[in-house]
Amino acid sequence: MKPKEISDPIFDSNFEKPFGYWVIKVIETDENKGIHAEGILCAANDQAEDVRARLVKGESFADLAKQYSQHSSKDNGGDLGWRLPGAEKGMLDRMIASLQPNTISDVLRDDSVKTKGGYWIVQVLDSQHDRPLDKAIREQLADKCLSAWLNDQAKDAKIENLLDKQQKDWAADRVIKNRGK
Repeated sequence: MKPKEISDPIFDSNFEKPFGYWVIKVIETDENKGIHAEGILCAANDQAEDVRARLVKGESFADLAKQYSQHSSKDNGGDLGWRLPGAEKGMLDRMIASLQPNTISDVLRDDSVKTKGGYWIVQVLDSQHDRPLDKAIREQLADKCLSAWLNDQAKDAKIENLLDKQQKDWAADRVIKNRGK
């Protein structure tokens, strides 16, 4: 990038946040079984709002859950199973208990879950192509290059031990003697 340019959003899948955004639908309620619900956990509010809008228009909950949800239920199309009212374990159960059957919730922020992914927008303020590297940075880069080279060499290396027991014992005794010096 050139100075003063602003990047397009750059997705970072390693970024973790201690919150997420739910879109929930209560499928049915039963006095004995409890509440049967579906949910999609998104990393970003904008994404959750888009998913909710698509659900309201009639798109498949299961398809959108498989595509967007970060919750383990995504493999089951977002099916969260039956939840017993009064046995709320956390924020998700409280959200589910507050909904009426066959309605899609508003986007609900949940501070009890972790989600991955975030977007960075970068702007280069200045660039100095001819600036010499700081000594510490140069050493870090050299160490990184050396480590990478050694790892590559180790992949192709074949170590063969040709010493017999007597030679191994002699070498071990020699190391032990030299440690005391």
